[in-house]
Amino acid sequence: GSVMEIIEHVLTPEEFRLLKRLVFDRASHQQVAQEFAISVYASQKRLERIRDKLYTVFPERKRRRRKK
Repeated sequence: GSVMEIIEHVLTPEEFRLLKRLVFDRASHQQVAQEFAISVYASQKRLERIRDKLYTVFPERKRRRRKK
């Protein structure tokens, strides 16, 4: 499957939406927190948990920091 299919399979629908907003749409934690009716802290924590989940599935992604 494609990377997106794998990600969608690993995450809950809510996590997937959060990831999409933050990473693909480049929304800020502030924006996302308002949209999801959660705190900015909760948004940051969720993204951390999502990243941890994804590193389990894509271990090769962990070390490489992409240049902006």
